[in-house]
Amino acid sequence: MDLALFQISAQDVSTLRAWGEKLMTTRRTEALQTLRQENRYSEAMYLIGDLVLCVSLLSGPLLPADPKVKINREHKKVMKLLKPATHHHLFGAVEVIYHLTVS
Repeated sequence: MDLALFQISAQDVSTLRAWGEKLMTTRRTEALQTLRQENRYSEAMYLIGDLVLCVSLLSGPLLPADPKVKINREHKKVMKLLKPATHHHLFGAVEVIYHLTVS
């Protein structure tokens, strides 16, 4: 399991939500293919106040994302909106940004 906790500014939340929506709908097939290539069988992102919790379940050693693949470059750009968390209080409503599972 791979867990990461980040902080996001209020102005960047809409971009994060839009990206999550794309991953769950129009880009779902590409996203699932990338998860398989990286040995991930499930990946999710949750918004809790100004914190973002990223959770990946692995089916083997984590492999790096292929930088030649367009969706990986786009995902990296969105991930740059996230900063290291300065606090770790996970209280409040949880919003699912995306949750993908390889079948």
